[in-house]
Amino acid sequence: MNAVGRIFVSYRRADDPFGAGLVAAVLRDRFGDDGVFLDTWVLNRRGNPESGLCRGLDGSAVVVALMYAGDSTWRASR
Repeated sequence: MNAVGRIFVSYRRADDPFGAGLVAAVLRDRFGDDGVFLDTWVLNRRGNPESGLCRGLDGSAVVVALMYAGDSTWRASR
């Protein structure tokens, strides 16, 4: 684990997943494999995705939420 703690990376499924994968790969290069948690690593496995995501969030010190710049849905719903 790095000095920052684990980094949780998430993105909207309607957006491009390759950007999130690239961000996660760069962070893993910098902070190590155990230092980064990409949400799709849990969602693509068998079992309860909700509990896997909760464990991922609970064990993370930083959350990176990626959103498409042209999407105004988030701002409108806040």
